[in-house]
Amino acid sequence: MRDTFRSVVRMAREKSGYETGGFDIMKQFQKKQLKKQKKKKTASGVSLKKEMKDHLKKTFGADVEDFDMEAAIYWYANDYHGGQASDLYSILSTSEFKPGPTHHGVKDEGDMAEKMYKNLEKEYGKS
Repeated sequence: MRDTFRSVVRMAREKSGYETGGFDIMKQFQKKQLKKQKKKKTASGVSLKKEMKDHLKKTFGADVEDFDMEAAIYWYANDYHGGQASDLYSILSTSEFKPGPTHHGVKDEGDMAEKMYKNLEKEYGKS
């Protein structure tokens, strides 16, 4: 464990140029790594959402309601995300769609949103 810490400290010094104590370097290095990971997750979540929207527009027509698409994608992400590190969780947490207090699933959103949700299940799976 000590060797791992030393190697991380050495690597952090080389990458960042910091000359403070080992603990401070480790903290600064971890913060940088977390920022990179968050940017990466957000970018991949955004691209997955765009891919889903494009798929739904292709399947249901270009004039489909944004509200129905947002609802279907939100509930799909809610039901199938794999935890905070997943792209679907990123979609869920950044979604502009916020269900009402009496809405507990896609069935509460209407027929078109439910059809889109089922299409997302068919296209992207039930995982």
